[in-house]
Formats: sequence, C-alpha cells, structure tokens
Amino acid sequence: PLIHEIEYQGLVWADKIIAVSEATKQIIIDRYKIPADKIDVAYNGFEAPHDNYTFDRSDYSYLVSMKNKGYTIVSTVGRFTLQKGLFHLMHAAARAIKIHPKMLFLFAGDGEQKEDLMRLSADLGISRNVIFTGFVRGKQLRDVYSISDIFVMSSVSEPFGLTALEAAHHGNALVITKQSGVGEVLNSIVRYDFWDEDKLAGALVNIAESPALVTTLRDGIKREYGRISWDDVAEKCVQVYDEVNKHKRNRF
Repeated sequence: PLIHEIEYQGLVWADKIIAVSEATKQIIIDRYKIPADKIDVAYNGFEAPHDNYTFDRSDYSYLVSMKNKGYTIVSTVGRFTLQKGLFHLMHAAARAIKIHPKMLFLFAGDGEQKEDLMRLSADLGISRNVIFTGFVRGKQLRDVYSISDIFVMSSVSEPFGLTALEAAHHGNALVITKQSGVGEVLNSIVRYDFWDEDKLAGALVNIAESPALVTTLRDGIKREYGRISWDDVAEKCVQVYDEVNKHKRNRF
C-alpha cells in the first residue's frame, strides 16, 4: 500500500507520463486511474554492441556437445521471482520434453525462487534437462544467448524486456508472453499468455522440430530489432517535453 501510494502521488503530480509500452500504459490507467491522454508511450530502443566479442565454447562445452547430438537449447534470463512466471515455464518444459526429449533448458539468473525451481525440476522428472547457471552478466550473459536456440520470456508482467532483443541479436528465436511489452514492437515471434503452459510447450516443440520455422523467426526478428533505435526514443521524449513546455507557457 505504501509503494502504491508513492507511485500514485508521482503519477498524479506529473504533467506528463512516459510509459515504455502500451501494456504499461494500461496498467497505469487501470491501477491508478490516470487519464489515458496524460500518458505517452516511448518504447525502449536497442543498439547492437560493436566490440570484439566471441563465444567461448570452452565455458559451455557440455552444451556444445549436446547441440552436436541434435539437442535444442532453450534459455531464459532474469531474476527468479514471481513476476517472471518461471514455474509455468518449468511445467511447460516438462510437457515439451515428453514430446521432444532432445531439449535442454538453461535458467540463467538467481533469486528467491531458485531452490523451489530446482526442486520442481526434480519433481517433474526433468532435472537432467535443466541447467541453472547462477547469476550472469557481461560476457557470461552473452555466452548464454550465443549457445541458445530459443529464448523464452515467460513474465507474468514485463514493462518492456530488453533481454529479448539481446537474445535476438545473438540469433535466438523468441517466445514471449503477451504480458511483455517488447512483444508490441516485434512480429517474428511466438506470443502466448503466461499461464498457457500447453501453448508454450507446443511452441517450443514446433520450433525445435522445424528448421524452416527457426530460419523464418530468426531472419524476421533480425530485420525488426534493427529498426529499433535509441535515437527514435530520444526524439519521442523530446516531443513530450516540448508539449509539456508549450502547455505551461500557454497557461502562464
């Protein structure tokens, strides 16, 4: 309640609000009763890194060997919290593995749900197909993207989700919940409701068993994230600032 009140006061007193997605804008409208015309949407941008990064196969030699045996690597990255919908992902993983056994799931990150997720993978009988990397960042994070074939954003609620664009840059096919804002700016993805474990499992199996689908998703997403620019975001923000300044000048 205290956090809600602080956020409410900030939103009420603001001359204008910039949300990072239409989903976030709708949450502000629904939960805080803020008029829609007070909120503008400026999606996050993406800039591909220009450095000398190369994937270090030695750090993931086991996964490299399994890929050579025909396994598909599915990854997710983030905090292990309720918001990320990881229990639904784990249940979907069990269903997908039952249909297509040659799948490995890479859970990269840490959080209060880690032990429960590890226990759940054992209870579901898929612990051999699930790997927990612990917290990763920098080169370690990019290595996770590089070894993966499919990236899943299973969030119950995600204002935007830059990790999906990072994964796409490293050649991943994307499976994203409809509750994640990044899905609003991408078309070459598979979207599902966070609770729909059957649809998620089906999507993972379809991608794993269809090289043509993987190529279509990868090629399409590469064109789409390439059009997302921080320059465009900055231009949108400047337009909002100018609108607020003009309104204030007219009032006084």
